[in-house]
Amino acid sequence: FLELAYIAITATFVGALLIATLIDFSSSNDNAPHDDWVMAFSVRQNWNRLLADPRTPSLHHELLYIDGLRVLVNHLVIVLHSSMAASVVPAANWAEMEHLTDSYPGLTYFSTNAFLVQIFFTVGGYLLCVNFLRDSHTRPIDARYVASKLLNRLLRLLPVYAYFVLFSSSLNVRFDTNVNGFRLFTAENGICRQNWWSNLLFLNNLAWPKDLCLMHTWYLATDLQLFVLALAVLLVVHRWPKSGGIVFTVAALVSLWMPAYITHTERLHPVLPAKLSEAKLLTMHEPWIRKIYMPSYANTGSYLAGLIAGYLHDRVTNHKLQLSAFPLYRAIERAITPLLIAIVLSSGMWYRIEVPKPSLWVSLYSTLYRNVIGVFMGMWFLRSINAPKGWFRRILSLKLFTTLGKLTYSTYVLHDVVMRFMLSAELMGSLISPGKFVRSIYQANITAFVGGLFVFLLIEQPMIQLLKPTIDRLCYGSNEKKQN
Repeated sequence: FLELAYIAITATFVGALLIATLIDFSSSNDNAPHDDWVMAFSVRQNWNRLLADPRTPSLHHELLYIDGLRVLVNHLVIVLHSSMAASVVPAANWAEMEHLTDSYPGLTYFSTNAFLVQIFFTVGGYLLCVNFLRDSHTRPIDARYVASKLLNRLLRLLPVYAYFVLFSSSLNVRFDTNVNGFRLFTAENGICRQNWWSNLLFLNNLAWPKDLCLMHTWYLATDLQLFVLALAVLLVVHRWPKSGGIVFTVAALVSLWMPAYITHTERLHPVLPAKLSEAKLLTMHEPWIRKIYMPSYANTGSYLAGLIAGYLHDRVTNHKLQLSAFPLYRAIERAITPLLIAIVLSSGMWYRIEVPKPSLWVSLYSTLYRNVIGVFMGMWFLRSINAPKGWFRRILSLKLFTTLGKLTYSTYVLHDVVMRFMLSAELMGSLISPGKFVRSIYQANITAFVGGLFVFLLIEQPMIQLLKPTIDRLCYGSNEKKQN
């Protein structure tokens, strides 16, 4: 039944896309209005949306470089996951992989890759706060506004996500027909048939279930939970503006305390572990991953750093706040870059030395390790306010990167399936060389972004364009729809 359902849904999407595109192209007037479903599914319309530039001047235009930052971090995430995939290939030169991951640079690389998702969390908190405060100047912040934010968030996430959960619960097992004995889809199929509900309820970042379907999508659950929590914080600050300092201070103290507490009570290493023994199961049973890396309550620091940066962005741009006048800001600005460098360079040492656990020093290091990149990114956002764009932000703001930035969500969800197809083509006893590894990384990246483009045109944008007007009508009524 699940296979038939997946085929039927895919056929419906493809059929709607082809018919809508044909109707759109056959129109004698390019500007003639069509039915909503035609405008939603037409390839031409969605291609135009993909290439559309933001209005200038606008908040989106000011923060255009963040789209490029998403592309860069998404690329680095795929590089990391490709490295993990390479470590589970049935290769003949297994000892070379062990030597590489046991070297200090290898340990440092894997340990600091925990920063990647924290950058995403910081970006999420920053954009949420900036947009929330912008909206607060133009519309009432009430239950309808909150409902609209949540429903539109789910509309962005669920269609593509549910489509690939269904694929991983049904048809993917048919592709395990290789002769190398490496059953990448069969195991995933069994897990997804049992635990699909945790994905669609966005609970697959918690301690249960033990086995994870589409493991990399834990990030979506954590991000949504942090989004809801941050929205609640912003509602409190908006309702009682004078409480902002107290609310953010208490939240910061809790965020600093949480990693130290978990590390201490669970007797964990303070950094992301690099263990080949865990790679075969994609580290899903590693205690550090499940107890401190994935839960939303252990990632509040990065999201909060973005939230505070967004709050200060509003104060600087709309209330002429001078951040440099505050000693605390100046102290953090001077200290954060050297501290980040020190954490990066020292992260590998925790696999060279044995420290009895629990230990106060281990817990304190864990607090720094889990929060330093969020504070660094928050400071970078604040330094960028009203400052001329340097070469890095100019590159991130290029049309290529801002366009690819619209594909990052579909690409992120899709890239795990891409890598499984690539791994299934590997023969037993194949050799892993640096050249082959680099080629596989960029093959995975390019294939994932090309696939992300098809998913964007076939599922993501059609569903948003088709259902968003309904959400707007439910939450605001016809007047808001006309205003938008």
